[in-house]
Amino acid sequence: MNAVLKYLGPSGQRADRRRRFRSWIWLPVIVLSVLASRGAAEAEPGYTLVWADEFNQDGQPDPRNWSHEHGFVRNHELQWYQPENAFCAGGLLVIEGRRGEHSNPDYQAGSTHWRHRRPTIEYTAASLRT
Repeated sequence: MNAVLKYLGPSGQRADRRRRFRSWIWLPVIVLSVLASRGAAEAEPGYTLVWADEFNQDGQPDPRNWSHEHGFVRNHELQWYQPENAFCAGGLLVIEGRRGEHSNPDYQAGSTHWRHRRPTIEYTAASLRT
């Protein structure tokens, strides 16, 4: 299994938030790198491989195997999850963290709930589940 993760965005403003976001975004890279280095497609003695995805078709990950999380999901995170930030290219799963300002479609003026009180989305990412 191959994986690539990129952070796209301008340098400068709000370095503290970007640093937090950047440190979070590297965790999937480390996990996927360890899996790739072990030869995820090769079964170890006594084990039988029951499922693998080699990401060998360009475009969105196969929806029969993968689903996406949407919106602000958990832990007061700064990133908004959206499927557009994950795609397959050249046999790799690419997950992009992007910085940019977008309107929060779930915004509710005066709300105290962390998902609804933010008028804008500053970071987008992708989170996939099997």
